[in-house]
Amino acid sequence: MCLSLQGFSTRKYYKLFLVMNNHIVLLSTLYLIIVGFVLPYLLRERIFSMFFELNDLENELLEDTKFHHRQKHSMAYLQALEPGKTLPLYDARLRSGNISHLIIALVRDPDHRRGSQYLTQLAVGLHEASVDDNHTGIFFCNGTSEENPYLTKVAQHFPVYDVPKSNSEDKLSFSSKRENKLKTAFLECVRLGLNQTNSAPLLVTVFNDNVLPLPHFSQDIKKIVRHKLSHRMSCGELIPRSDQWLFLHLQEPVGLRSYRYDTESLRELLLISLTGAVVFHVIFKVLDPHLSSRSVLFTFIYGGSLFLTFALCMGRPYTTELRRVTPALYRTYDPPEALHFSALTLPSSSFGMIEPLLRTIKCSQYVGFHRVLDSLINSLEIPGYVVSPSLVQYV
Repeated sequence: MCLSLQGFSTRKYYKLFLVMNNHIVLLSTLYLIIVGFVLPYLLRERIFSMFFELNDLENELLEDTKFHHRQKHSMAYLQALEPGKTLPLYDARLRSGNISHLIIALVRDPDHRRGSQYLTQLAVGLHEASVDDNHTGIFFCNGTSEENPYLTKVAQHFPVYDVPKSNSEDKLSFSSKRENKLKTAFLECVRLGLNQTNSAPLLVTVFNDNVLPLPHFSQDIKKIVRHKLSHRMSCGELIPRSDQWLFLHLQEPVGLRSYRYDTESLRELLLISLTGAVVFHVIFKVLDPHLSSRSVLFTFIYGGSLFLTFALCMGRPYTTELRRVTPALYRTYDPPEALHFSALTLPSSSFGMIEPLLRTIKCSQYVGFHRVLDSLINSLEIPGYVVSPSLVQYV
């Protein structure tokens, strides 16, 4: 009797072993097919993925198509706006005294083949981001030395102010002159904006003319500043921080978006692996409620490995997009290098500290405006940050 029961038990576990081995072989084969064929095919056009196939001509044609599509949309959008409606609206906001966020679009002399066509796209992007927020004001600050037909078009619908002309850079080289003009335009535009408002706004954001705000920009930047920089979580409640912050870069450079050998990258990958392990365990548990301990271990390893492979193959920029679900998931960190100026948010109180220092420093072709900005972090001993994922994109 005992022998027969023992034989039955042995046959049972042997069958279970064969079934489990079949599952392992099947899922392992599926994993290899996904990694070897499916992912390379699906990700070959994703620029940050491991399987991206570089084709300069196709990429250039694609970017041109996107640009012309946005340009056509922005021109049609501006033509559809009622003349004399948006300009008084934004003028009234600037003088209302209720502005909490001032957005300044810095218009510079064009140095790219598309000239100043960017301005209409930027105007539409800023209008869509702020038109429904009565506490956000915008204006364009003209730092160009020549007449700009696109700026004339924009001026029909939005406030435009001119930067006072200066001849102090005439003896400098072209590169040095350009960097100093950018620094001067930045200072004069922010000062001009603060003077136009009846009360100092809490935040000032300066856009370069070749970047566009992403959807929900106006709401996201305020929530990010509130949850990440000006307040901190304590006992389940947000309380004001005692420390200051100097500025926040809104464009994360490509070089800083990839996975690195640092704590933050390892933590992200661990979280992704754990998510995959739990997801696959739940799926297999639903399919087979009587999973053995060996099967449970395999589902955890398989799910974690598959999700980790997806993350590494797709690239960090695409997994970082998941943080856009809520502003609370955005990451702000001190960048390890000086970042080029694209779009910058700063508290109005910070401008009073950086203005006198910037006016005494001259930029050059070796020490550009972005490096001067970065040096202020050490000079004032106040941190500057960059947000991830970016809140703006290049045109």
